[in-house]
Amino acid sequence: MSTFGDEYQPNEPVEEYPASDDVTASFRNPSFSLSEFLVSNLEHRGLKVPTEVQSAVIPKIRETRGKDICVNAPTGSGKTLAYVLPIVEVFF
Repeated sequence: MSTFGDEYQPNEPVEEYPASDDVTASFRNPSFSLSEFLVSNLEHRGLKVPTEVQSAVIPKIRETRGKDICVNAPTGSGKTLAYVLPIVEVFF
């Protein structure tokens, strides 16, 4: 008998999603509505440019505040941070 982890075999390697090449892309983007405190802490930790999924999702989460949103993207694409930043922002 095998466990789930033993059974899972990806068909192809997981592709990492690099940060956007758009020079205007930044966590300081006004559509993100993130506080200076949060952006400064992200930058201090080396997160200066959002990934493609973060650029698409963070503004959408801010627009649909209080409503459900579902994001489907590969592992390593930045989904977790895209969900968490708007939540953390509520505390600042």
